[in-house]
Amino acid sequence: MKPIKNLENRLAKNNSAEDEDIPEDWKEYPLCYLGYGADRDGCVREDSIFWHDEVLLGVIDMFYDYYASLARMLEKKHKLDDLGINVTVMPSYEDRTYVVVTYKKKVLLEDDCKAWNFCWENPTDLNERLGDDSEEMENNL
Repeated sequence: MKPIKNLENRLAKNNSAEDEDIPEDWKEYPLCYLGYGADRDGCVREDSIFWHDEVLLGVIDMFYDYYASLARMLEKKHKLDDLGINVTVMPSYEDRTYVVVTYKKKVLLEDDCKAWNFCWENPTDLNERLGDDSEEMENNL
């Protein structure tokens, strides 16, 4: 399964894109657009699926869902034990948000990014980044 499809499926568990104005190139992945599309001001769009009254909760959800979608994909692929892959998010709406993905005592991926830059112009770029992050995590398993 393409990483972007896996992310779309994860987002679909708690969200809907009905009646939303989705750009043509994002039509196949409307929830990914609503969460990660580049058309926004600030770190979380007010019409985003990640919008909360407390902005930091939205930042946590935005980063967590992205990396957790990759973690669950790798857990399934490699039939990992019930300890699973952990995703830790240290959020910020003023500076960088830090993410650490671990499995047991191994660090699979470390990343940091300003929340308002954690977005993509199109689904191809998002899928490419998901693929790169997935590959790095898998190489460090």
